[in-house]
Amino acid sequence: MQLKEEVTESGGGGGSGAPKGGRPKFGNTKRKSGQKSRLLQKAKKFAKQGRLGRGFEVDTETYNYFVQVLELWQKNAFESDEERETFITNSFAQTEGHEVNYSSNQLTSRVIETILPSASEEVLLRFGTAFGPSLRTLCSDPFASHVVEKLLEIASAEKWAKESPKLTEWFRQTARFVLNNLEEFTFDPYANHVMRKVAQCLTGFVQESGQTGTQQQHQPGGRQEKPGRRKTTMNDTLFGERTRNRKNEEIFSDFYTRFLTWPQFFDLFGSELTSGLVQVVLKTGARVDPEAMQISSADGIQRVCKALGDEINLTNDTHANLYTRLLEVCLSLENDEMWSHIFKKYFARRLENFGVHEKGKFSLKKIIETCPSKEEFEVIFDELHPNLEKLYKADSTSPFVSLAIACKKFGTRQAQFVQSLTDILTQDGEKTKVEEEDNFILKLARFGGKLELKEDGTPKYLTQFVGTMITQNLMDFHKPLKATSSLLEMEATSLIKLTMDPKGSHIIDAFFKSSTIGEKNKEKLLNKFKEYMHSLAMNKFGSRVVDTMWAWGSLKHKTVITSSLVDRVAQLGASPSGKFIVEKCNVHGFKRDAKVWAESIEKGDKRQTEAENVLSELLGTGDDNIEEKVGKRKKRDKKNKEDKIKVEEHEEPAQEEEVSKKKSKKDKKKIKLAEEQAEVSEQVTDQLEEEGAKKKKKKSKRDKTSSGVEEQGDQEMMTTEIDQEDEVETKPKKKKKSKRSHDEVEEQQIVTTTATNDDIASEEPERKKKKKKANK
Repeated sequence: MQLKEEVTESGGGGGSGAPKGGRPKFGNTKRKSGQKSRLLQKAKKFAKQGRLGRGFEVDTETYNYFVQVLELWQKNAFESDEERETFITNSFAQTEGHEVNYSSNQLTSRVIETILPSASEEVLLRFGTAFGPSLRTLCSDPFASHVVEKLLEIASAEKWAKESPKLTEWFRQTARFVLNNLEEFTFDPYANHVMRKVAQCLTGFVQESGQTGTQQQHQPGGRQEKPGRRKTTMNDTLFGERTRNRKNEEIFSDFYTRFLTWPQFFDLFGSELTSGLVQVVLKTGARVDPEAMQISSADGIQRVCKALGDEINLTNDTHANLYTRLLEVCLSLENDEMWSHIFKKYFARRLENFGVHEKGKFSLKKIIETCPSKEEFEVIFDELHPNLEKLYKADSTSPFVSLAIACKKFGTRQAQFVQSLTDILTQDGEKTKVEEEDNFILKLARFGGKLELKEDGTPKYLTQFVGTMITQNLMDFHKPLKATSSLLEMEATSLIKLTMDPKGSHIIDAFFKSSTIGEKNKEKLLNKFKEYMHSLAMNKFGSRVVDTMWAWGSLKHKTVITSSLVDRVAQLGASPSGKFIVEKCNVHGFKRDAKVWAESIEKGDKRQTEAENVLSELLGTGDDNIEEKVGKRKKRDKKNKEDKIKVEEHEEPAQEEEVSKKKSKKDKKKIKLAEEQAEVSEQVTDQLEEEGAKKKKKKSKRDKTSSGVEEQGDQEMMTTEIDQEDEVETKPKKKKKSKRSHDEVEEQQIVTTTATNDDIASEEPERKKKKKKANK
């Protein structure tokens, strides 16, 4: 017995899934949430039975070693990054000299493909060099082709494009080799997928291997993985948008021209394998810069339309399936002229036929979603409007969602669409014994699913996906009177059931987020929830509605929400969602002091509005990515900081000059002030000397003896002359002003003051001596 193979069919979007009979994979490739990977379990089981995988035969020791590697990698129980790197190095060391052989085994190739993104540049170059001589064989190998694809993804990543010129050169050489073997690889079930991967890597958009969104849509009942459910892995960095490279685009441009002008091009639409390749080439060609393309993407669409003929025969299921997928790809390339051409050639006056067809309804959905203008949509709606009931009876409900979205987008035919839904729901023969069935919202929420009843006659399912999506879009119509009135007229019990429903809760979210529904109607619905607020907060889906009401409401509405939760704090703490609502609304703070709580809420609202303004500035009105806009803002802030630093560096010397000038001015003022003080002190000493002289004259008059008038006159004459001479001698001469330092001026002041005091003290005895000499 051989290991169980799982074969996937190629998707409409041209992913890496393989046609029937191709690309066997080891175990289950889709890992469900909460379950262990079946790959490891099967590998251990088959090892005990002696089955060591298909392809190249490896020995038991090697097989068990790679099983252990896979087990440790899935556990991810590494204590540090160094331990992890050591594990990867040791694992790849076992493959040295056996790169080609181990890549051709069913299990070992899967393990190598899994851990290859974490390999070093040396290991990647070693694998690339080993693949070189036998690359043609490896591209056609059912197991090694996976490793080749993974190596192409890694070598074309932005990290290695910047850091490893050798790896980039290997990628371009390999890409040229694969695309030059167009005639041989196109019809090979494994090399065909290698060509798709090369086209994606060259144009800067790599799609993860597996089923595409288009394929999931075409599979009835197919489970779509919810975004954010799967943990981000190292492989996720390899997928999505990449920076464009001019040299890579030139390589793809040559292949694009040869592919579209290939004589066998018109024979590629009959099989699922080759049709998937055409879809990938058309998508990747639309991404390339038109200046680098010899043939535009519009010319490629025209060649596809020429190959499809003038009409698509929907009675042939095989051709209808393949051709409708090709048309969906052509419509998604966002070329308005080609959209009009495709619509007039294949869809005009045939919309009803596409709508009731099992596969054609997806093409109808795509033609509505990609409609470029309001006028074109009105043409589509007018043709579909009389036939909407036929689509509903044929269980073709997905186009109704696209019509609701388009009516909201273009703002037209909204009343006619609501009236058509009302007529369809009233004419529906299936009714229940429940009174709420007459409510428009409840009936519309179950739109798109068969009505199954319980034993008591109540509906088994409260909502359906299609119905809830239509209802959410109705809330954003210009006049959502029908939806608003029916929701407000609903009984409290039915309203609470709808709010706690996984899909129905989104309807209430849309009601409070709508910009066309009045504040009074929202207040009415909030008051209906007032008595049941604690029940909603404790429910997983109802708590989301409480959170939405909190985000919408003003301080008045937030007070209503919080006051209805105050008495149930202990009960709310028993559930995780209830704890979240208690923390969100700060119920404990409201219980302590309502005024302080209100002030904190107002401050929080102000901060939130500021954050929203910043976010709106980042988002702007363009179509750029948020990450790019955040990066632009960071660059702008960095540039502003650098400019500020440059200005400060330029201003520093100027500021130093100004400071030195101010200091010099201050010094000059101090020197001038000191000189003025010195002059004032000199004037004071002069006045003191004059007063002393006057006192001496009076005293001398008293001491005079009675002598003759002549002697007295002569004596007085002599004394006055002597006094004048003394005044001339004792009076200090004025000093010339000179530029001196502040310290010298202060010292001079001290010297002058001491000198004047000494002169005054020694003045009287000297005068007495002079008078005695004069008398003699």
